[in-house]
Amino acid sequence: MSPADSGYSIDNLAPVVPTGVIANGFDEKVELAWDKNVENDFQYYAIYRSTDAEFTTDTMIVATYTTTENLFNDSDVIQGVTYYYMVVAVDYAGNNSEVSQKAFALVTDVETDVEIPTVYELGQNYPNPFNPSTVIKFSIPNSGLVTLKVFNTLGQEVVTLLNEIKPVGIYEISFDASNLTTGMYIYRIESGDFTATKKMMLIK
Repeated sequence: MSPADSGYSIDNLAPVVPTGVIANGFDEKVELAWDKNVENDFQYYAIYRSTDAEFTTDTMIVATYTTTENLFNDSDVIQGVTYYYMVVAVDYAGNNSEVSQKAFALVTDVETDVEIPTVYELGQNYPNPFNPSTVIKFSIPNSGLVTLKVFNTLGQEVVTLLNEIKPVGIYEISFDASNLTTGMYIYRIESGDFTATKKMMLIK
């Protein structure tokens, strides 16, 4: 509120940013939930949604959804697509909170048998030896940032194959070494506290 001695009172205090935002994907919907705001003048939540992991509220003119509850079921989804969400609290004076942390979920496809990994794993590339391309397979049991890089035997980075947020799943990344010379290369994955490396041989 504005100071009492200013002669008028304006509510210019923004609500607390929503915390604990989680998203769970199912075959026909995404379930969202977060901690409830307790301000007396709280009015509603604005939910922003995108399929772009890098999106911000600045790139969206209006919120995708609004709700007065601290949970929401998004049924306007497509199977096999990952959706990203952020939540903003709005009070009766029109003040907006800061944007919540981003949550995301993959909408599963009921027509396929989706395998959910339970452990982190970095597979051996196939084929190996290879010329000039090969495939690297990995599994992540927790959503988060995943980086996959290739190094030469001197420890110098050759290429970054992946550096983005990924939902839980099993993935395959193709590596084209057409511009590299014959020799041993090392590939390394990092995700959360998990790190693993393996060797591969390029023969031309």
